[in-house]
Amino acid sequence: MGQKLKIRTQARTLRKKMNDEQLDQAADFIADRLDKIPAFHRALNIGIYWDIDNEIRTQPLLDLCEKQKKNIYLPKAIKMTKRLLFLPYEKNTQMTKDELHIPCPITDKDAITPSDLDMAIIPIVACNATKHRIGFGGGFYDRSFAKTSRCFLIGVGYDFQRFDEFEPNQHDLQMHELILAPTNVDPYSSTTDQELLSD
Repeated sequence: MGQKLKIRTQARTLRKKMNDEQLDQAADFIADRLDKIPAFHRALNIGIYWDIDNEIRTQPLLDLCEKQKKNIYLPKAIKMTKRLLFLPYEKNTQMTKDELHIPCPITDKDAITPSDLDMAIIPIVACNATKHRIGFGGGFYDRSFAKTSRCFLIGVGYDFQRFDEFEPNQHDLQMHELILAPTNVDPYSSTTDQELLSD
């Protein structure tokens, strides 16, 4: 098994053990930290994601963006190009699923490309000390943001998703900032049902 596949498997196994209370605590932590980043307050057009597979829950992030009158965009995966298109999102937006079966807005009207975003908040499966990201393996984020120098990239996840031993490839996307919610989960332990630390 390759290094990245082992890391993906381990990180996702740990993530699946988390319960609703733990997931909500982590999401609130991420939103609080995001609100302290100056680049967030400068940004107007912000790409977020629809959480799946126990990723950091995005409702607190959506609420924060709405409160601060940000323009929110959700990604739609395009299999043919293996890239992401970003579609406007509001609370009353009708949703469907994209070609990867991930919820996204139903209409492509007023869609923008990653280069039009001021900031993108991106889920990680794993990361390392140099802020390089491992995703699910499809390369959609890597391709989409490879040449978007103006967009501030923030990777979000849990502290047990940091694996400093992984060596990034040239195409692996590097974040400008990482926000990792604190847990007491040891990624090197055989025990994977430890609980998040309570604040």
